[in-house]
Amino acid sequence: MQLEKSRNEFLMRGFGVAAISYDSQAVLQDFADRMRIGFPLLSDAGSRVIRSFGILNTTVKPGGLDDGVPYPGLFVVDASGKVTAKYFEEKYQERFTPRRF
Repeated sequence: MQLEKSRNEFLMRGFGVAAISYDSQAVLQDFADRMRIGFPLLSDAGSRVIRSFGILNTTVKPGGLDDGVPYPGLFVVDASGKVTAKYFEEKYQERFTPRRF
């Protein structure tokens, strides 16, 4: 929800916004509808992409409900699809906003 609140400010700075989660497409669609999320929510069931990008949160209990969740953060991707920067936090309570970026 915090990202949705900051989305317009990111867009004004020339950035697109998308998010990835280990939740299913159905769960993400329901969440987007209820919370009026206006950017793409990408499903990574099994956390394969999350693991391959090296952002799997290893501070959570294995086998718990949040097992597979990524660290909170963001990638900056240029127009050609190349990752040009990566900013991540260790604690889920911390989030990047346009003012911190």
